[in-house]
Amino acid sequence: MPDRNGKIFYTSFTSLSHISKARRVIRQAQDLVERVRAFDRSQRTISIGSCAPAPLWELVSLVSQLYPEMTVSSEMKDTATLLEGLKNGVYQFIILPFAAEQPQLYSFAFEKEQLYFSLPPGHPLSGSQGLFFKDIDGESILLFSQIGFWREVCRQKMPLTRALVQTKQEDLQELVQSSSLPAFVSDLAMRWSGKPQNRVIIPILDPEATVQYHFLCKKEDKKKWSALIERIKTDET
Repeated sequence: MPDRNGKIFYTSFTSLSHISKARRVIRQAQDLVERVRAFDRSQRTISIGSCAPAPLWELVSLVSQLYPEMTVSSEMKDTATLLEGLKNGVYQFIILPFAAEQPQLYSFAFEKEQLYFSLPPGHPLSGSQGLFFKDIDGESILLFSQIGFWREVCRQKMPLTRALVQTKQEDLQELVQSSSLPAFVSDLAMRWSGKPQNRVIIPILDPEATVQYHFLCKKEDKKKWSALIERIKTDET
């Protein structure tokens, strides 16, 4: 017979094994619950994920028009999260700043966005026909917090710039009108909100300042969303 210490060790090891199995079962149950919840949401809600705010403006409007009986939700995430979410059913479709060639996904070019500098008339570079990111790098610049992947573009192309980030769009617009600091604007933003007042709009010449967005959904769901897909393609031509 084992001594007392041996028996205690055996009992403890067995208990730890049971605890580990229980934790695995709990994790599996939680994963199942999340999948069920995602499926239930997908029956009542159309969830859209995007890498940037501008593509959502038109897409959310179109989806609401075509599927008035459904609730529409949208959010911005990084591209890896968006792709994973689409595959797992978190999103019905997503918008990426590049084409994702994956066999289980259907994609096509959606919209193109061009970024501009918004400068006060008295800025030394306000008479330029075009500017590169490096031309403004090192200056303080007004920036909205919710700009998706554009934030990383700014960090990479303007590493010396101090961004004065605003969390409310109204505050940013007020500062742009009254401040002498540079800011950003895009052609899509101006399409929806108009050209900023008392500002000179100058195109940014770096290739990173122009992005071709792509619409993606699962290939198996292409027929389900055919009305939306055809509407988008018709509007783009």
